[in-house]
Amino acid sequence: MHELEPRSVPSPGTRLPLAAGTDWVVVLVDRSRSMDALRQPTIQGLNAFVAQQRHKPRTTLRILQFGTDIERRMQIEPMFDTRMRTASGTYAIERASYQPRGDTPLFGAVMTTIEQLEHDVEPLDRALVVVQTDGVENASPPEHTLERLRARIAEKRRAGWVFAYLGAQIDSWRRGHDLGFAMLNTFSYSPTARGVRAAFQRASEGVDRWRSDRRLGGERFFPLQLPPPRGVA
Repeated sequence: MHELEPRSVPSPGTRLPLAAGTDWVVVLVDRSRSMDALRQPTIQGLNAFVAQQRHKPRTTLRILQFGTDIERRMQIEPMFDTRMRTASGTYAIERASYQPRGDTPLFGAVMTTIEQLEHDVEPLDRALVVVQTDGVENASPPEHTLERLRARIAEKRRAGWVFAYLGAQIDSWRRGHDLGFAMLNTFSYSPTARGVRAAFQRASEGVDRWRSDRRLGGERFFPLQLPPPRGVA
């Protein structure tokens, strides 16, 4: 992973000032070992997403990856932030920055991301959290339960936050529903190179709709997806 430094101010560690009414877009990417076969398409999909979204006005884009270390401790690491640049001076996510390994602490990663983002979101801001995973929860610390996570997501949705879910295979609708995501905020993709790239493209299109049409309220993030399986309300 590249060391991050400011992109437009001279002193290290200084970030750009934020405009009033900032749109926060956070993408949480699965870095568990099962993603290894799709490592390159994931990087390609993320870079296309970054290229389409990083210049948007009043927007701060963050991309984080989550997984575990060799001792199965949860890790959440930055991959991209619009207010910062890599040491090489580029804005691309490189192959060395994304190395799938470990397990999937999904509940803990989403909960921690919410807690971190709360410190940045001001009253006039909006917040969007996009979660991508090809698997199921299997490594979160015991305090990060599904029940607690659902309660936190429900709380933030009432406050106007939007959550979207990119998951592999058709049961992704069930998983998104279990987490408490809105019905049309889940996109099920094929775990193939083409499927992964398409998933991030659909997410980028969803971000554009969310940003431009506030009447949607974030509850129809993927309006063109297939209907969810029977029994998912």
